[in-house]
Amino acid sequence: MLSQAELERKVEVFTTNGKKPEAQAVIGKVGYGPAKLDEQATLLADIRLWHTAVPDALKAQKQATATEAAAREAASKEIVSLSDTGRTVFAGDEPTLTALGLSTHYERLKGPDGLPIGTAATRLSESTAEVIKRWRSEVGVAAALPPEKGAILSGAGWDLARVKAAQGLVEAYALADTEQQAAIQAYQQLSGQQTANLEALRAWYTTAAALSKRAIKDNDPDNHQQLLELLGL
Repeated sequence: MLSQAELERKVEVFTTNGKKPEAQAVIGKVGYGPAKLDEQATLLADIRLWHTAVPDALKAQKQATATEAAAREAASKEIVSLSDTGRTVFAGDEPTLTALGLSTHYERLKGPDGLPIGTAATRLSESTAEVIKRWRSEVGVAAALPPEKGAILSGAGWDLARVKAAQGLVEAYALADTEQQAAIQAYQQLSGQQTANLEALRAWYTTAAALSKRAIKDNDPDNHQQLLELLGL
């Protein structure tokens, strides 16, 4: 099978030299007139433009992924600190812990026979959507605590300014994730379209080359080599 570079070059030669009168006198009769050749030449030009567009999109995706990871790490660091501090200073204050989303919930465990065998702390979902939802809720509640509760938190190193800064980090993470998803979609769309275009070009050229070879041989069976060479066949 022709490599991409070989395919592009052969299509370039075929669509360019195929317009010459001596070529058109033969391949034009089997469906490869100037308009058809121009159509594929345009497709080839689009594919070549994407030689840089697709790598650029992949680079953008990788950068967006790195940015998202850094934003999540920065937000997570503060959320972990806020959560640990909240559990410590509000220990025994179940309503406040619940409001902050810091209460531990348990689920019943069952054995292979379906009978209860105990309980375990419920594992929280680590999906991005759920994480962002939890983090937004926690910093939102922390920022709106009643004065007496806010004072307790502030005395442990989490004043309102720090809580607001943590909110900013959570929102930065949410935005970075949104932009990462957009970058991933853009790359996948470009890459998929490039693959589809290459497949279409390859299928067209395979048929065009076969029909043109046959037409050239039928037209001049004893002296057809020159025209085959002209068309890169």
